[in-house]
Amino acid sequence: DCHLSRVPDELLLEIVDLLDTDSLQRLSQVSQRLQCIAGHCYLVSVGFRLPIAGWLDVNEVVCNALPVRWKLGAMCAFFNSLKDMQAVCQVHLHLYIDPMGMSPIFGSLLESILGSRCTELHASSHSASGGLIHIPHMTQLFPSTLTSLNISSPMFFFPHSIRFTLSVLRSAPLAILQLNNTGLSPLQWAVLLGKVNLPSLVELEVDQTCPYDALATCLIAHRAISKLTISHCGFPTMSVEDITPCSVLHSLRKLTGPATRILPLLKVITLPSDFQCLYITFHPYHPERNQNVFSDILSCAEYLLCLSHLEISMPMITSADKLAAFVTFPITDKCIIPVRDLTFRGIHPILSTPDVFDAIVSSSLHLLCCL
Repeated sequence: DCHLSRVPDELLLEIVDLLDTDSLQRLSQVSQRLQCIAGHCYLVSVGFRLPIAGWLDVNEVVCNALPVRWKLGAMCAFFNSLKDMQAVCQVHLHLYIDPMGMSPIFGSLLESILGSRCTELHASSHSASGGLIHIPHMTQLFPSTLTSLNISSPMFFFPHSIRFTLSVLRSAPLAILQLNNTGLSPLQWAVLLGKVNLPSLVELEVDQTCPYDALATCLIAHRAISKLTISHCGFPTMSVEDITPCSVLHSLRKLTGPATRILPLLKVITLPSDFQCLYITFHPYHPERNQNVFSDILSCAEYLLCLSHLEISMPMITSADKLAAFVTFPITDKCIIPVRDLTFRGIHPILSTPDVFDAIVSSSLHLLCCL
């Protein structure tokens, strides 16, 4: 027997009066009886007021007060009410949900968003993987009008939401797909990309955990892709020593990512002769240490027979000494990349001084021939 159930309500109310807000919230979720006793005190402690005339003003106080399942349920009802109205163009979700507390209603929310005829969905979260990811062999397909999907969260690969994700990746008319912070292992990445079927896809972004062979296979199957980006999210994937180069990707025109990730990829894909733009990026605040930056770019030269535009996005560098170490490369490491336009981009004032600019240009002239 639960001894708490024997405690009179009057005594419980005296105990409730001594609790802080967090304790009140947890206590109100134990049982229906404790919700009736502690729930009102909790709502008062967070400044929540009962709705007037049936209308609930959804603001920060309300969102902080309501349990997660109530919030998701309210959002689900909202999107369901839009089915017979004008389509929703964009939906942005930022989730603070604990992955271990995922509720089936989250999957229902995603399906209701699809039902609202949404065309762009951007979703992110602070959650880590949590070991819950599983990609099933088969899944139900839902009608979808999504043309752009940007996911930066492992929560879309958990049991309650994976049906939505796989359905969209197999049946939606997506033109833009961005998958970052997925929590997927290289093997899970390979399984997932093997299920993708998006004939209209023209832009693809993946994190650096995605294995090169699976990515190359996906690019071959989706020859309309003209822009590929490898982000800084995740951990670097395996080597490409035993992978055979694939056929020419005739539509690919733009390639973006760290030089240390682009170089292995270039070993397993074949760029078209009219490939246009290479964008080299570095983590904005954590540039690779002890890394010969320009030498990595030089190593791409044999794969770039004719390049229209090369852009190098410099990281956050706070001192001239760090900058000198960043751009220095062996004088014997010489190569020419025929490029029409060369662009350097920086985000710190130290990169804007004449002396620093001269140092960068002097270094770059050793490796770049601008036509």
